[in-house]
Amino acid sequence: QSRDNYSVYLQYDKKLSDSNNLVLSARESWTNNSPTGDEFNNFSGQVQFVHKLNDNESLYASVGQSFKMPTLYQNYKNDGASDLKPQEGTHYEIGWKKDVDDNRSLRVALFDYEVENNISASYNGTDFDYTNENIKNKGIEVEYSMYAKKGFGYNVSASYGNPKAQKIDKYDYDFGWQEDNNKLELKAGLTYR
Repeated sequence: QSRDNYSVYLQYDKKLSDSNNLVLSARESWTNNSPTGDEFNNFSGQVQFVHKLNDNESLYASVGQSFKMPTLYQNYKNDGASDLKPQEGTHYEIGWKKDVDDNRSLRVALFDYEVENNISASYNGTDFDYTNENIKNKGIEVEYSMYAKKGFGYNVSASYGNPKAQKIDKYDYDFGWQEDNNKLELKAGLTYR
């Protein structure tokens, strides 16, 4: 099966003063020629304000929207019978970034987001089933990165939040907002350049 995906992305970065920048972003996404005629269309935007404290340190605030289409596999794995909707969210973040030196950086951020029709997977014993559910979370994230101009680099992060999911079954019964997933999440990544 196949589907044509298109998107146009624009970004405008306006220097308001020596220490303040405003960044505006917009994306239009759409599909054509989907196997069952289920076409998607979305406009999403983001506004970010950055205040430089000095050459190595800044504060930022961001409000943005997200959009993610179901993959062909997720949407059509049951002979086209799936009725998955694309997920759409609103994300808020304020944070502090510091370049420790040319190779290392530190970031601390407070976040709050809500996503409608999040595409969630559950394992049924032999394969994954996909459904839509609403999710929301707010919390804090700390990240440390070491970049290498050549060779290996890494990043580690920890986030603590209050994730919740609102499950609505196929009969439109609303189970309400319930705790979901882990409150504490640890991540590590390795890069090679």
